[in-house]
Amino acid sequence: PATASAPISCARRRFTEAVLSGVSAGVIGLDAQGRINLPNQSASKLLSIELTNKIGKKLTDVIPEMIPLFKESKESKSDFSEQQVTFNRKGHNHTLLVRLSLDKRRNTLREYVVTFDDITQLQSAQRKAAWSDMGRRVAHEIKNPLTPIRLSAERLKRRYSKQITQDPETFQNCLDTIIRQVDNIGQLVTEFSSFARMPAPYLTSEDLVL
Repeated sequence: PATASAPISCARRRFTEAVLSGVSAGVIGLDAQGRINLPNQSASKLLSIELTNKIGKKLTDVIPEMIPLFKESKESKSDFSEQQVTFNRKGHNHTLLVRLSLDKRRNTLREYVVTFDDITQLQSAQRKAAWSDMGRRVAHEIKNPLTPIRLSAERLKRRYSKQITQDPETFQNCLDTIIRQVDNIGQLVTEFSSFARMPAPYLTSEDLVL
């Protein structure tokens, strides 16, 4: 039985490695002490580290940014933990959504499984969408009162210009300033609103059969 179990174990490992090689998410198998024993290629790519050279080392020593996740898992005594982990590689920050699962049998920890995805681009898209939405809201709230302000200034100018006998020039200049500045603010709001929108598409004919 002892000799038969070894080939079965090796076969299972090869099968697991084959399955994980086709997974786009990073997957790292750890032993009960948190040492790396089965990383897939996506994990090495996402972390910019060749993890096959780190087998036998603790993941928290290789990726110290994951220490808080393991600490939270121990404190919560949960079989599943999830955190966003940000780390810097080659001068660029990357954000991973990391999940830590514990494999327990008869209340004894057998191994960990760490899975993660790079959500850096997703976060960037969400921030851009938030800025775009805020831009539209701000433009709308500012632009709403501009029209009544301008109309009121024009009405005052038409109705009371002939009635103002004391310093009429100042009266005219003040109303002209209000109208001019309202127009300036309106132009600024229009530009801000266009910034919040997607750029206009550039359409051109292309030959799909090359």
